[in-house]
Amino acid sequence: MKIRVGKYILRSDPYCMWIDEEYEQKNGKTAVKRAAGYSPSLTTLLRSFRQKKVLSSDAESLEELIEALRLIMTDMDELNKAAVENDFRRIRG
Repeated sequence: MKIRVGKYILRSDPYCMWIDEEYEQKNGKTAVKRAAGYSPSLTTLLRSFRQKKVLSSDAESLEELIEALRLIMTDMDELNKAAVENDFRRIRG
């Protein structure tokens, strides 16, 4: 499965799901990096996404961290909404 959500792409195969993030390189080309995964359920996938984003934040104050968390939660809401709308649920064997 492949679902585009803004700069993110929800993906799955028969065994797991993950989130890729598109970004622009210095040379102007678009590239993709892993934002979260590999997870057997949407719940653990979003938890992985949140953890990776928080740990990679470059916040240097409580206010910056709160703003980063606000943006992360907005992204998580959008990813969750798209996943539910597209029946992107627990991977079943």
